[in-house]
Amino acid sequence: MRDDYRPGDYWRICDRCGFKVRASQTRKEWTGQIVCLNDFEERHPQDFVRGRKDHQTVPDPRPEGTDNVIGPLMTTTTAAAVAGATSVLVESTVRMASGDRMGIALSSGDIHFCTLLTVASSTQFTLTPALQSAVASGAMVADYTATASVNIG
Repeated sequence: MRDDYRPGDYWRICDRCGFKVRASQTRKEWTGQIVCLNDFEERHPQDFVRGRKDHQTVPDPRPEGTDNVIGPLMTTTTAAAVAGATSVLVESTVRMASGDRMGIALSSGDIHFCTLLTVASSTQFTLTPALQSAVASGAMVADYTATASVNIG
């Protein structure tokens, strides 16, 4: 390249590539650098994007209600019972009544479905039909008719 004189078109050094170029062949970038036309980069349009406020409020907010889970009234046996027995000892017979549908976990792993005949005391009741097989102490007893809300926590 010749160093001939051109009025008003002086020489500059490109800030990016370091080559000597005429002032008419350079431009100032948004970064403040003066570069030749081959190295010039426009500012990216995403630099001008401005976020908008996102209103995440809920109109007419209300607190979450308590869970109203309803399930069978549960208790456990306090003594073992043999096959054919109609009387069962449990921790509590509160809210149990004659005619309630019951389920008792047998030692065999099956559930014995029966009907409550009488509540003899606060820890004993009689049932029909008689137990199909033995029941261990601590076995689960469910009263499907007398429901109770589940205590979680």
